[in-house]
This record gives sequence, structure tokens and C-alpha cells, in this order.
Amino acid sequence: MQDLIIIGAGPTGIYAGFQAGLRNISATILEALPLTGGLLTTFYPDKPVYDIPGFISIQADQFIQHLISQWQPYQSAVPLKLDQQVVGLTPIEGGYAVTTQTQTTYHAKYVLFATGTGNLEPRLLPFQDQGYAHRVHYAITDLKTFQNQRVVVLGGGDSALDWANTLTGIAKQVTIVHRRHEFRGFASSLSTFKTKGKVLTAYEVRNIFSLHQGVRLDLLNLESNVETNLEADHIVVCYGFMSTLGTYTKLGLHAQADGIHVDQRGQTNLSHVYAVGNAAIYQGKSKTIATALGEVASVMETINSQLHPGQKILYSSQLK
Repeated sequence: MQDLIIIGAGPTGIYAGFQAGLRNISATILEALPLTGGLLTTFYPDKPVYDIPGFISIQADQFIQHLISQWQPYQSAVPLKLDQQVVGLTPIEGGYAVTTQTQTTYHAKYVLFATGTGNLEPRLLPFQDQGYAHRVHYAITDLKTFQNQRVVVLGGGDSALDWANTLTGIAKQVTIVHRRHEFRGFASSLSTFKTKGKVLTAYEVRNIFSLHQGVRLDLLNLESNVETNLEADHIVVCYGFMSTLGTYTKLGLHAQADGIHVDQRGQTNLSHVYAVGNAAIYQGKSKTIATALGEVASVMETINSQLHPGQKILYSSQLK
């Protein structure tokens, strides 16, 4: 039986693998997808990330590569297994049996969920005409698509603002359309965008039609009830994602729509089972990558103190 199973190979899972290696914790990282990086790799490889200490900004896939490079010296002690979706979590003497969809079972004393917000599907527009489907983007994989184009970004969170700011240096014109005046993203991101692009607030998209060149969005002002329209070449939809957290409750965890309930130490309702990052929720949590990485270090220290009482970590001597 090994010490730890880490479920998820997004930023928090990879970083947990590195932290396990530093502490001589025997572990395995299990990832449901055939690639590492989670949401950042799957949907946002070109997206700039702004909340990483030490970087003004860093491209998402580059950030993941830095984390992988940090973990790689320990990969023999902390291997990564792809295409391993966890479907079973069974208490056994001294720990847990973790079963995947391939009917492979791993045994460990501790389990750490670093699964983000679970399996994700983007929230789709309520209407979809196949005639303009190629102009609607729920993920951006090639920024060249938007070169010298008119782009409308739908949404009011960090992703919408980050993409809008990135596209202003590439597209001919960028407009954000949001149904509220208040944005959920960083105020500085909104202020920066307003110097380069256009913001339409309190507007709702009522329909979209194909044009000979591009699309037309029919908008309704939710305050004045006045209709208007906006033409664009491409639409970037940032309405968030729908997560499938039902899997967590099937595994015996206390979870709701936005994550697994944990205490301030990352402990779930199951003994020796922890959760970090967007997989975990607690009162007052700030859902940023910086917060998630801090949670990883804290939880790994908690696990290590139980596995190796009295051990002191000397980071400089551990790095290889």
C-alpha cells in the first residue's frame, strides 16, 4: 500500500505530485483525461493567467509545463497515470481502495482530490444555427483565428475579461456584452479593457443570425427594454461551465454544486481524504490558482506530519 493517491492532473494535482516527491511520500497521480493540465490545457491553452506569484502574466499551457518540469524529477516515485477516471472509493484496513473505469485498483493510506470542478461542459448559447457554428467559440485553441476580426465576448467573469484583453492585441475590434453592470472579474482587468475595447452592460443576447460576412447579434437592453443589434466575425462565449459533481456524492463525499465540503485543513467528511483547489469549498474561499497551490502545500504538510511525525522538510536539499 502506498501513501497517497492524487486524483486529478491539473495545476493542483501536478503540484501535489511535486510536493509529495519533496516529502518522500509514495504517491500516484490519476487523471481521467488523456492529457495533463485540466481546464487550462483543455479549454484555455493560449489564455494568459494573471494570478501566479512571480509572473505579471503567463500563458496557461506554459504554466502547466513549468509545473510538469517541477514534478518530473520525482516521477519515478510519483508516477502519473492518464485515462484513469476514478469510479470507486472503498475504505479498507489502513486506507482506501481507489478503482478506475479500467477496473484498475490502487491502494493508499490517503486520498487527495485535486479534480477542479469535475468533468466540465461549457454552458452553451440557447440557440445554435449550424450556419454560424464555426464562428462561435467556447474554447480558444488558435489565436490566429481572430487576427484582424471583429470579436464579441459574452460574459462577465475573469475568463471573459482575460480573453477580451488578450484579443485586443490581435483582433480589429473587441466588444464585451454582459447582462449586468457588475463584473465578477478583477477590477483592474476591466479598467484595462475599457481603454482598448467596448463594453455593453445590461444587455442580453436574444438571437444570432448568419450574415454574408459574419453574424448579427440581436441584443435587448434589460433596463430600457430597447432592442439593438451588433455585427461580428466571431463570438467567444464565456458563460462558465457545468460540472458533474454527482460523482463525488456517489463516492461518499459531502458535496454540492460548487465542490466538496472541506474544513480549513482541506479535510473532507471522510477520514484521511482531502480536497484542494476548485474541487474544495469552505466559507470565505477565494477561487484562484494562487489559493489552490497554497492549499496543496498546506494539505501535503498535514499528510506528511501524520505519515512522518517529526520530519522537517529542507527544500533546498530535496530539490534535484
